[in-house]
Amino acid sequence: MDELTDKNLVEACYTGDKQMYAVLVKKYYRHVFLVCMGMLGNVSDSEDIAQEVMLKGYVEIKKLRDGEKFAQWITRIAKNMCLNVHRKERNLQKAIAQRAYQEAENPTQNHSLEKAIAKLPSDERLVLLMYYYDGQKVKNVAEKLNISTSNVYLKLRAATNQLHEILEMEGDLK
Repeated sequence: MDELTDKNLVEACYTGDKQMYAVLVKKYYRHVFLVCMGMLGNVSDSEDIAQEVMLKGYVEIKKLRDGEKFAQWITRIAKNMCLNVHRKERNLQKAIAQRAYQEAENPTQNHSLEKAIAKLPSDERLVLLMYYYDGQKVKNVAEKLNISTSNVYLKLRAATNQLHEILEMEGDLK
């Protein structure tokens, strides 16, 4: 049996053949992960984004006109998704800086919660701020961050648990 080319695999995917897409995932997942790792520098985030890239590739495979260019196409999706993560991070940093500026104008305000929030991992901090500070619904947070709603709930729970621990350790909870 002759070896299946990317073009053959992609054409099979056009008809809904999930097994052929699984072959593409097996062939390119490591490459996609390494692209994400190079851009994000974090194993956990890179794994999450690489999985989302492969899922997005499956959902949008019919948009790929030339099956021979699957590698370039899936790499472009990975890069764009990583750039979106950077953009979200930058927006979060701006929001934190703006909040710090507002707090500097009102020095009598208690800063312990904001300091504790700043100590959270960025992905959990972003979800927490979007949900509680911006008042966004879980579904909207999930869509904007391109993650599942269950992942949003997990990150919210982890963030609130960590906030409680941080505030308790610093003696701000009584």
